[in-house]
Amino acid sequence: MEKTEKNHVLENVIVVLLPLAVFAIWVLTCWDLNYQVHDDRYMMEFVSGKFLGHSDAHLVYIKYLFGLFLKFMYTTWTGIDWYGTFLFVIQFATIGIINWYLVCRQKKLRWKVVTVAVFYSFFCLCWLNEVTCFTYTTVAALVGAAILVVFALAKDRLQDFVIVILLCLCCFNLRADVFFMVLPFAGVLWLYKCIKTKDIRYVKFLIGLGVALAVCFGLDQYAYKDKEWKAYQEYNQARTLFYDYYYDDMVVYENYKETYEKLGITKNACEILKSYDLSLYDEKLYEKIKELPQYHMDKGSIFHKMWNGLKTVVTDGLLESKVMTIVSILFWGIAILLALLGGDKNSILIEAVYIVCHVILWEYLGCRGRILPRVAHSMLLIQIITPCICGLFAWEHRKERSFKWKRKLVAQMGLVGFGVILIGVCSYDILHARKLINKNHKEAGWRDHYIMEEYCKENPDNFYFFDVFSVVECKYTYTFHNPNTYENFLSLGDWFGNSPIYKEKLKLEQINSVRDAVLHNKNVYIIGIKGRDLSYITGITNERLELKAVDDLTGGNDEYVVYKIKYLTDKQF
Repeated sequence: MEKTEKNHVLENVIVVLLPLAVFAIWVLTCWDLNYQVHDDRYMMEFVSGKFLGHSDAHLVYIKYLFGLFLKFMYTTWTGIDWYGTFLFVIQFATIGIINWYLVCRQKKLRWKVVTVAVFYSFFCLCWLNEVTCFTYTTVAALVGAAILVVFALAKDRLQDFVIVILLCLCCFNLRADVFFMVLPFAGVLWLYKCIKTKDIRYVKFLIGLGVALAVCFGLDQYAYKDKEWKAYQEYNQARTLFYDYYYDDMVVYENYKETYEKLGITKNACEILKSYDLSLYDEKLYEKIKELPQYHMDKGSIFHKMWNGLKTVVTDGLLESKVMTIVSILFWGIAILLALLGGDKNSILIEAVYIVCHVILWEYLGCRGRILPRVAHSMLLIQIITPCICGLFAWEHRKERSFKWKRKLVAQMGLVGFGVILIGVCSYDILHARKLINKNHKEAGWRDHYIMEEYCKENPDNFYFFDVFSVVECKYTYTFHNPNTYENFLSLGDWFGNSPIYKEKLKLEQINSVRDAVLHNKNVYIIGIKGRDLSYITGITNERLELKAVDDLTGGNDEYVVYKIKYLTDKQF
């Protein structure tokens, strides 16, 4: 019996690890791994030492505990991109954990193989781009999906509780907002199991998880206890509301002309707000940003907001990834059908609660404003995972008599239908993967960021400021070996423009004011994408100015221009 059990475990290990290894090798050899958004590049630069010349664990969006771990890795083994490696390892460890619990649920080898095949088919269909072009938000969403899968399928052993706690800590430290997005669904599972089993271990688990999260939260509070960091966090909350949710509406000066005039924000200052280049203005603009979101909140009735929120959910959320939306609808249809045919009231209740949770979360995001693609994809991933869990519960708790007369017919029709769908999914995966690989290689070959980085390093006596919008679409490719040398350039603001780490970089360059530096320092230049209107830069003072092009950067997907601000005399003007 013991030998049989060992063989069973070995069989599970092989079925899980072999496809995972093949998938990892395929991704590493056939794809260029990219950071999805420039936020990841910034945080990598903070902790790697490229930003300040030394490692800093304050990553703002990723909790301080993970920042400390990455700082340790960067200071112990230099010349390696530990940030990207860390996210990559978390992704594949999570994929392995999900598959392990799915496979352990099956008793026969053929069903284990089928389970893994179905998983990778739909995973590549919905999430392949997020694996190869990753960001901390989508990695946290994948971990969040694993939390639900493990908690739903676990056999309530001690190691299962420990794994769930570790996954929760990982998700929370990577992206707390994603963790709180997953929490309602995990809470429903916990409540269901707690009531059903009346097992005191679930209460102990909850206490243990609470203590672990409290320690992480306390460490984060301690790390950001300084007045400068607290002031920045207060500012960044308002900035996030303005830029992540209200941006499309509020940057149109005419829409909020009275508000801008009341706050003393000129039309040119509004253009600076629109460009994200906040450092060009004086410190007062940062304070005014704190007040702007409130004016958006006060605009319109609750019904108007809900209607606009619903439209935003459809356009920015559900239609952002039509494939994921279709898959989620398919899975929810199957789950609801199984619950109704099975006749188990608890399964029907759980599905109803989950649907309500999804509706509330989507409407909440929609009412706040625009929904970013990475947020929409994260929500849709959870929207795909939850019906899988619900469908499994409905099948396992079905009433035998409800399926007695139709079990064979339903099973045959279901298997044939699902087989046809699976063949279609696999065929689409092949075409989709080829298309994504071509796009992936093309974007990785642009090297715009590296061209600008090399140019700046060739001129170490100068310092360069980047227009934020000019570099926001630049792809940053992950490479395991990455020299973490100091960079003599900086963005003109963005989300960390008012942070202590940004100010520390300015002090290193002996810059007290960005505006004064670009106006008066002969060794300070501005880099912007060719063709972009940067006229708002010349409006930062009452003096007559012009942006004079002094150099061009070519060789990437776009061309960039190096500018120097020149004063105009009356005669020249």
